[in-house]
Amino acid sequence: MHMIFLFALFAILQLVLLYHFLRLLAKKRSEDEDTTPLLVISFLLMVIGPFAGITMTNGTEGERPFDHHTILTPITWTILMNLFYWTSFMGKKYLSPVLLAILPVGLLASIIYMVVLSIHLGPYLAAGVFIPVLGFPAVCPPLIACLLMKELAQLSAYIRYDYELAESNTAIPFYKHLLSFFRQSLWAQSPVLLFATFPLFLLVQGVLVLLGQPVDSYIRTFADGCGFTFSVSQNCYTNTGGHYLCSIAANGDQKLVKPLRYGYRAGGYITVNRQLLIANAFEQYLEIKIPRLHRIIRNGYDACNIPVDEWCRNKLLANLIYLLMKPLELGFLVWLYVMDKSPENRIARQYLPPQMLQKQ
Repeated sequence: MHMIFLFALFAILQLVLLYHFLRLLAKKRSEDEDTTPLLVISFLLMVIGPFAGITMTNGTEGERPFDHHTILTPITWTILMNLFYWTSFMGKKYLSPVLLAILPVGLLASIIYMVVLSIHLGPYLAAGVFIPVLGFPAVCPPLIACLLMKELAQLSAYIRYDYELAESNTAIPFYKHLLSFFRQSLWAQSPVLLFATFPLFLLVQGVLVLLGQPVDSYIRTFADGCGFTFSVSQNCYTNTGGHYLCSIAANGDQKLVKPLRYGYRAGGYITVNRQLLIANAFEQYLEIKIPRLHRIIRNGYDACNIPVDEWCRNKLLANLIYLLMKPLELGFLVWLYVMDKSPENRIARQYLPPQMLQKQ
């Protein structure tokens, strides 16, 4: 129940961000058309990507970038990252000089977190290029880091201008000291800003401890995951069922789905057709030849929690899924014929009883 409440809260916060984003977008369209593309890209990367990634990968089985019990830590930093970015992007001109001086520290801390996360995701970044839908959350961290760097540079330039303006209208020494610091290049400022991120990280960790997270949740959230760069355990593969959607489709109207024979799976017999055999042969090829890519796809697929048993009993839904899967079936078949030495042999061997496979 605790995790359900946590994700419900996370979803509500994302919806609030969506609401304010849409209002902001409508306002900006009337003021400045040039900012609209950046607004849309920022929202997709900063809000949609992290939410989808945490939702898809949060679990206790299979490959997962974060530990299920310390998931509040990446959620907290996702929210803080959005707070720092959108405050700087849209609200810097409304901030007091003190808050303006603190904001670069928050942006730099968010950059550090995104760089670490990018390294943690490691080879899975390539999946975002080849599998845009499932892999989109994987490519977000490095792109977010670039957005944050761009915003940090713009914020530094704005602070310099704002303090110069304030210095010309006041004799307060505070402005002179800050202006002398922000007149330096961003590269010269970075050691001081980097040092200032440590108190911020400690403060956030203290709040997380009060919320029930372990003292070392920064480390454990990565180390206690599975199959990623900083994960202690790399052996997290679990045996999974068949191709869910095609399994459902095979139970459609016989004149449409054309069942071929019975197949053997998980100790029982199921109805198989050509589409299901091709889909499972394609998955088997990936599992053997490209296991990492197969696990990425399978984990995303499993995260959907498709109610196979319930959908199998609905003939109309099974027929619809069969028709929708036809283009993918063709793509799977083309892949097998191009990449596999004996594609039809692989297809025919799917879902055969173990004793038959041993004879072959």
